[in-house]
Amino acid sequence: MPYIGKGPIDRTLGLNEKDTFTGDGSTVAFDLSSVALSANAIEVFIDNVRQEPGSGKAYTFGVDGSGDLKRITFSAAPANSAEIYVLNPLRTQITETPSDNTITSAKIVGNAVTGAKIAMGSDAQGDVLFYGGTDYERLAAGTSGQFLKTQGAGADPVWGTVSTDPTMGGDISGTASNAQIVANAVTSNEIANNAVTGAKIAMTSDAQGDVLFYGGTDYERLAAGTSGYFLKTLGSGADPAWAEVPAGAPTGGGTEKVFYENENSVDTDYTLTTNYNAVSAGPVTVASGVTVTIPAGQAWVIV
Repeated sequence: MPYIGKGPIDRTLGLNEKDTFTGDGSTVAFDLSSVALSANAIEVFIDNVRQEPGSGKAYTFGVDGSGDLKRITFSAAPANSAEIYVLNPLRTQITETPSDNTITSAKIVGNAVTGAKIAMGSDAQGDVLFYGGTDYERLAAGTSGQFLKTQGAGADPVWGTVSTDPTMGGDISGTASNAQIVANAVTSNEIANNAVTGAKIAMTSDAQGDVLFYGGTDYERLAAGTSGYFLKTLGSGADPAWAEVPAGAPTGGGTEKVFYENENSVDTDYTLTTNYNAVSAGPVTVASGVTVTIPAGQAWVIV
């Protein structure tokens, strides 16, 4: 037929997306497989009878447990074995995956990158993250009793040994890997380099001085320790902890750590650690009523 002006476009949209459910006489909430625009954008049928949406009517439409507009909630549970189906005529069944390096930092919601979203590869409990000059890398847990040692600006941190602590082992350096955002959805390749900044990471109750470590399943926050403490690794498979440097560590001006100092009086009973000797700079006064126990085969030398 003729038209005044431009004629209508003949367009075929194809099949509607269809979700099918079965009533059990008690369930009232059903989630669609895809997001819909609104209650008026879908068609809901029970045993081939179309249902009317709205408060006080057959059903309402809202968000599911993930916050997506997918959930149909009936005012009364459909009967047992009732056939329920939903047509979503405005929804195309197309899945689109972002191209590599297209998700930028600006597209990531602030505080969206939690410990569960970070994957460095070969993650193990006790690992820590550090910036390696181009991106964040994983430092594998050191030997039990070591401390995280900085080598200054422009160098990677390492696990170090404090010689005055008999429980410490040798140094160990770390390795590196990469990250992801939404669990099992956006991969590392799809995230642009430098996209995950500090502002995108949120660990509950963040405070200045906190550090991140891998707790066995994802990255966790270790609250800042007491001033002057050091981060101590307890070995692979265990969380690191803040620890006090043992008394007797060398001191000095600037970087010249050459003086070992000890107090000159003993005011509390003390027993030497089994299989260890002790040395003190004298004179040393043992208070009245105080006992220093030296096990057989060991020695306390005062110089």
